[in-house]
Amino acid sequence: MAKQMAKTVGDNLRKDVAAHFGALVAKADKENVRSKLRNLHRTCAHVVDKAPAALSVPLVVTTYAKLCGDTIGESTIRNKMSGANPYQSLYRRWELVAAAEAAAIKPRSVLDAGMLGENDVLAIEDPGLRHRVTLIATQNRSLHSELNILRSDLAKMPLRIEGASLVPGGADLLLSDDELDAVRDFIDPRRMNAKSLQRTTDDGVKLKDGRPIADPGFLSALEKIVKSYERP
Repeated sequence: MAKQMAKTVGDNLRKDVAAHFGALVAKADKENVRSKLRNLHRTCAHVVDKAPAALSVPLVVTTYAKLCGDTIGESTIRNKMSGANPYQSLYRRWELVAAAEAAAIKPRSVLDAGMLGENDVLAIEDPGLRHRVTLIATQNRSLHSELNILRSDLAKMPLRIEGASLVPGGADLLLSDDELDAVRDFIDPRRMNAKSLQRTTDDGVKLKDGRPIADPGFLSALEKIVKSYERP
């Protein structure tokens, strides 16, 4: 049933692309544009007939040269031209045909939206609405992937429980009250001054004569350790 529906949708889209192609040719004011449109239409049809799932701009460009004895650049098809590129417009219609016919030869897959399948989207007759629904489904897939990544990162993040070690079997790594007081006293500016020690601009430690005795960041690291033991 699903395959038959996809085939019907594909047939309808082929009629749609044929009508769109005719409108583009009629609108073109130069023969070289009309000629390229005819060749592009012929090429896309050839590719979709043989392997709808394989349709891509590079393949169309290569097939165009072999089938028509002429060339068309990828940029000619890809350039949006503020929505006025007839080649891109025609190619996009063939993308819809290819997607529908590819769906007809593979099992129905459900989009991450949970309610809409590929065939359901392709069955939407209004091109504008179909495009908007496709965008929403794509954004939903992107958000779903980001949420899974976030969940994975949160699952890996260790939880700090009061009185428990952050490292399995590492209870001995927790500071005792006396050890914590010793660290707190060492970083106290008055006590450092009494010991002829000074804080450097990069949070290291030096003697008053300028000789360094601790690397940059040493004091800020100790301050973070003390702060981690403070109750919120």
